[in-house]
Amino acid sequence: PSAVLAGLTQFGSQVDLNSAVDSLWCYDAQSERWLTWSPGGELNNIPGAGVQDMKIYQGYWLKLKSTGLKLHVEGSLPENGAVTLYPGWNLIGLDGGSNQDDFLADIESVFGDNVDLVEPSNSRIASVYQLSGDLSNNLVWDAFNDRPIGDSTAGLPPGNEPGTPNQDTLQSFIRGNGYWVFVTDGPSIVLQPRLRTILPADSDIQPTGNFPGAEDRDIDNDGVQDSSTWTSPDPETDNVQQSLFYPEEAGRREIILRNPGDGILSWRVEVDPGSANWLSVSPTEGKLIRGTAQVAVTVTRGALAGPSELNGNLTIRSTGGSRTIPVRALVPDIQGDYTGRARMTRVDGKEMQLPSLDFQITLDRAGDGTIRGIVNSEDSLSIPMDVPMAGDNYRSNSSDFTITGGYFMPGSGRENFDINDFNPLPGDLRREIRLNGLRTSENILSGKVQDNLQGILDQPVIVEGDFVLERTSLEPMGRQGSTVDWDPVGGTFGTETKRFPVTIPTRTLVEDVRVSLDLTHPRTSDIEIWLEGPTPAKGGAPIRVQLFNGAPGVDLETVFPDETFPSSGANALDAFDGIIGQGEWFLEITDHVDGPGGSQRLLSFQLEVLGPTVYSVQGIVQDD
Repeated sequence: PSAVLAGLTQFGSQVDLNSAVDSLWCYDAQSERWLTWSPGGELNNIPGAGVQDMKIYQGYWLKLKSTGLKLHVEGSLPENGAVTLYPGWNLIGLDGGSNQDDFLADIESVFGDNVDLVEPSNSRIASVYQLSGDLSNNLVWDAFNDRPIGDSTAGLPPGNEPGTPNQDTLQSFIRGNGYWVFVTDGPSIVLQPRLRTILPADSDIQPTGNFPGAEDRDIDNDGVQDSSTWTSPDPETDNVQQSLFYPEEAGRREIILRNPGDGILSWRVEVDPGSANWLSVSPTEGKLIRGTAQVAVTVTRGALAGPSELNGNLTIRSTGGSRTIPVRALVPDIQGDYTGRARMTRVDGKEMQLPSLDFQITLDRAGDGTIRGIVNSEDSLSIPMDVPMAGDNYRSNSSDFTITGGYFMPGSGRENFDINDFNPLPGDLRREIRLNGLRTSENILSGKVQDNLQGILDQPVIVEGDFVLERTSLEPMGRQGSTVDWDPVGGTFGTETKRFPVTIPTRTLVEDVRVSLDLTHPRTSDIEIWLEGPTPAKGGAPIRVQLFNGAPGVDLETVFPDETFPSSGANALDAFDGIIGQGEWFLEITDHVDGPGGSQRLLSFQLEVLGPTVYSVQGIVQDD
């Protein structure tokens, strides 16, 4: 039979020691007494003599019933990883690395300020022994590198005669081993690890690719810009980030962990089962003494349909406390500007290597849910003209999509051949491009492309391949706003009504309208403000929405509807949804009461009309 010096470092399921252990011994450093246990032993249940239960971070001598028998315990981490060391010898277990070469748990770092290698006489930790069962492979660390083993300052561990092992052969703690630690006279030492975390601040939400600039976002909706400050499981202070937020373009965030306490901080990250299909972490566990550790938290939206929102939680459990962190991720729709290429590999079903097609395409979601697109010929070298496209999602609750577009190329005729003609052939050609794809990550679309060319042969020539597109902007090109600033002479006063025009040049199918204005006026209770849309192309009265009507105050600087609801109601600007936004809009301001004098001026006015660009086709139908 062999003896093993082991340490218990986590709570496991109950282990039946009767079949594996002849006897078990531990040393109570506080009372300086040995406690024992054996199968059916008479001392087992006697307080002060028998081992009543196995304690976390306690070291044990185990006499096994057979040589080579291994005990393996798995379980949960304790919430409190404190280890108390009393003056004299202590038999403990610490949660270190997985082998002797793992310097993560080196002796000096674990004991911190309790070790002084410059002036060893000041060290509270004098010696650490790791003893083998037959005392043939003993390892020692000593604050005095040149002190003989068994020096009177520390002596030898109780009940052991380890011989003469080499000095400082013990370099790090290994999980599952037991250790003798000698503490010099003085108060007891408590090794208390502590968990601290840093989450990305609101101001740290950075864009990726060619997105607009960095944007401050109030992630947890508490009305303040939260900072990136070390936090703990204790009650948090104000303005400290408490959650992880993923805007549409972000797929990865990092949590930084730190242990400002003593001892070894063992940690493990758990994802709520309900979030496991879209939320993952790496690494999932580790140990920390000094420095920091980084945990990458990745959101995988994959084929999830957007726009939508994901909400979940992850919990960091550690021997220095635990913390639950809310996670919120926005799932984008497929709208935006994309660039990429298609690798064409088949012609009429036959494998063939062909030149790749460059694509720059804009996708947007129309008000009826259909997908609209434009292939931009300027940045798509193989496409000679802009190609409008249309399609839809072909599965509900998924980002699967199919869009199709085509264009006509009249024959040029051999007599009038021009190398710059789109179609140098005498016959007319029609080209149709179809994309069947899926959003595979936050900003990547991939799938199958089919390019049909009609007019060369009796049957269409079908060229097929695969495409990959990367989003370069969340907002498609058609979503443009117009900004106009005025400094009018005289402003508005008396009972006068003034109308300030702004022109939207593109044929935008309105999905959202936002108005920003800065008006200086000594008594805004006299002011009434309206927004008037463009005159409909088919006639009729334009849509009018009242933004402001006589609220008391001095000056008016606001945004409708983000900061201030229109007086007609929070959703009043929705009245413009679905109209064609191209044309002249008016901001109309009326001052109903003359006086009281002073500066009355519209300093700035911004109208933003958002929506996809739409096209009109005009022609004549002839009956041959």
